[in-house]
Amino acid sequence: MHGESLRGVSIPANRRRELFPAKPPEFLVALASWNDPPLAGADRNCGDFQTQREAQEFYAAAALPNNPDPHRLDSDGDGEVCESLPGGRLY
Repeated sequence: MHGESLRGVSIPANRRRELFPAKPPEFLVALASWNDPPLAGADRNCGDFQTQREAQEFYAAAALPNNPDPHRLDSDGDGEVCESLPGGRLY
């Protein structure tokens, strides 16, 4: 059936449930959420933190393997976030 269309092919109901379960397998749920930012919710910005240290800790906890700054807290890319907050280099 390589290259042939599957339109019009009937799949028996019991086989459909097996192929397309109502609840996805756990590995698919984990895979789908792998790219979600940890500490998900609203996007955070520097104004959401009282101190640079608090923002830095959040930044470290929220980092993803493929996106170390999902909340875009490190505007200059130097690894130090929200430098203008109390305790930051630019405060």
